[in-house]
Amino acid sequence: MGVVKSEVATQSASGAGTYQPSPPVRLDNPLGDDNKDIPTIIGNAIKVILGLLGTLTLFVFVDGAFSWVTSAGYPQRVQKGAKTMLFAVAGLFIIFASYAMLEVLFRIMETKGG
Repeated sequence: MGVVKSEVATQSASGAGTYQPSPPVRLDNPLGDDNKDIPTIIGNAIKVILGLLGTLTLFVFVDGAFSWVTSAGYPQRVQKGAKTMLFAVAGLFIIFASYAMLEVLFRIMETKGG
């Protein structure tokens, strides 16, 4: 939690302005109390981005499956749906691999004391 100090101008009966400190204002961390350092914030952002990419990959896979199921026997649409599903699975493997590599990288950085 951060504290912001400010001063408030007050005016006396003689008209002369004086500055008196106001009580501190407390500002809550909008990212939560656990996010106090840059590596934690970056790690959480990466996890959110990879989660969103996984969700997008699921939708691409479902789109390919829908295209394949509704192809009505047209070979081009069957092939398009199969390729879409294959690329979605390949993308999912890439997402998992990048998550694993980043997890190892963050653990190495954490143990080196950097």
